[in-house]
Amino acid sequence: RDSLKAIAEKVSLKYGVKIDVMLSSGTLVPGDTIIVASASAENREKAFAALREFIEEYKREATHEEEYV
Repeated sequence: RDSLKAIAEKVSLKYGVKIDVMLSSGTLVPGDTIIVASASAENREKAFAALREFIEEYKREATHEEEYV
């Protein structure tokens, strides 16, 4: 979760937007919503660009733990 916050702050500063993130926890199954991110910005283009970069950074940098049952 700290990495999510750091990524959100970095991207927010770059684009001049505010990004809010919620991450699911606990037992998840395929199809469950894992992450919800929103952006407040002057215009849609900035918001979409910031969210796209946020998700790509999250996929690249965040720790993903897989548990097989």
